[in-house]
Amino acid sequence: EPASVVVEAPVYRREVGLWEHQKHFVKLAFDAHRGPFGARFVLADQVGLGKTLQLAMAAQLMALAGELPVLVLAPKPLLTQWREEMETLLGLPSAVWTGRQWVDERGIAYPNAGTEAIRQCPRRVGIVSTSAITSDTDVVPHLAAMRFECVILDEAHRARRRRASGRPYANAEPNNLLRFLREISPRTRSLLLATATPVQLHPVEAFDLLDALAQGSPAVLGEPGSPWRDPGRSLPVLLGEHAPPTDFHERWDWLRNPFPPSAEGRDFEILRRSLDLAEEDALAHGNTAASLRRAIGNAWTTCSRASCKTTIPTSGLSFCVPERTWNKRSIRPPGSRIWRGWAFVCTATPPKTPSPCRPSCKTPTAKPKRSANCSPSA
Repeated sequence: EPASVVVEAPVYRREVGLWEHQKHFVKLAFDAHRGPFGARFVLADQVGLGKTLQLAMAAQLMALAGELPVLVLAPKPLLTQWREEMETLLGLPSAVWTGRQWVDERGIAYPNAGTEAIRQCPRRVGIVSTSAITSDTDVVPHLAAMRFECVILDEAHRARRRRASGRPYANAEPNNLLRFLREISPRTRSLLLATATPVQLHPVEAFDLLDALAQGSPAVLGEPGSPWRDPGRSLPVLLGEHAPPTDFHERWDWLRNPFPPSAEGRDFEILRRSLDLAEEDALAHGNTAASLRRAIGNAWTTCSRASCKTTIPTSGLSFCVPERTWNKRSIRPPGSRIWRGWAFVCTATPPKTPSPCRPSCKTPTAKPKRSANCSPSA
């Protein structure tokens, strides 16, 4: 179990442990790694918040859970820092590629007969300078042909297009580091990018990092054809330069590809269940739009005109209890949802003692029937 590995690490035995935001990221990344699409994240914490430790602990857990090696790409001045932090804080052995040979955490060198020796790292975690990639050295084809449990890129803002100004949404040539990132993305289970400055000249630079993550996972920006994969369409909407779509079917195209996982919120969990989408399904097909409208209609129009406090089954999605009429000046019940002037508290199962008052709303405009002992709750 990952908890036993973490609590036995030197950072817990001899130091103060991890901060809350570090624990959150490590758990998020490791849980995603064990999911259907692996972990694909850009860690953009500010300088000094411990990104190296977060990434290293996530990589340690991933290495223990799998069988493939872990590759860490970092600028040359940070190679020693990476090796020392993994050794002193996590007790995690690693080796650094010097450009000619591997050197492990004890300073032992492993002589080799050529650049192909980069495939034979003496440790599960290998640390390579990004300069080997940017300079397009002979080791690049060997690394690009390997498969990894996790690849980590530190100072990921160095992976960028050659010209981000002028016409930012036009097709631009990536630099060597970004090109390698796109090549290695489909060959690693998880890909973690770390940078405190994901945007330097234009937001399209942040999009390029997401696009690199998406090369190995349809859950990031969707399958080919998704509007999220086109920076000329998606970024102006995200930046507020263009108004978001208002047509139902157009909005559905943005939502369904990729369709958010259940972990993103209760609403998506309900929708996935009603549309019969497994967590492995990153895409909801376009013909499910009609089913979506029926699911939303069954879930809410049944409750919309309830005039007394009651329990209403909603096609297996949830059970909605109308609490009170609601407006901007009234107090909203905790955990409730607002629909047509009513606040509804929804649960996955019905209450133990259902109310004798039960509206029969066959259509969105039907008026509820109530028994004599029912009184309005608002």
